Amino acid sequence: MTTLRIQDESYGYPVMLSPGGTVAVLIVSLLLVSGAGLVAWRYQRWLDTPQRFTMTLGERGFSPESLTLDPRRPVELTILRTGGGRCTQGVVLSGAGMRQFFPETGKAVFHWTPRATGRYELRCFMGCLRASVRLTDTSASM
Repeated sequence: MTTLRIQDESYGYPVMLSPGGTVAVLIVSLLLVSGAGLVAWRYQRWLDTPQRFTMTLGERGFSPESLTLDPRRPVELTILRTGGGRCTQGVVLSGAGMRQFFPETGKAVFHWTPRATGRYELRCFMGCLRASVRLTDTSASM
């Protein structure tokens, strides 16, 4: 039986590997590298998947009144209009420079990819009804 003798600098003593052991080390190394690639692929896929939220807008305002989103991911925000007269005929998303009009009972959908943390304001055209959209990086807590 042939034995491979390797001087491991980190431990300071020789490590003995048989040919079968060398193959096992290579297989484990390959699995670790491919596992890291799979994790990176899943993370990128997660970053590309939009965050989907729905709010309602009626006579009493937006519900919910605030949202907290991850600034690294695209956003799809749907607003369902349940009434509210002329004030709620349209919605402005300040900070993103976007506005949407909708019929008496309908929906407006905002698609955008935030670039930084901060706070966006969502309001009716007249500015009477407001909600906030906060972009907070939660990666530090992961």
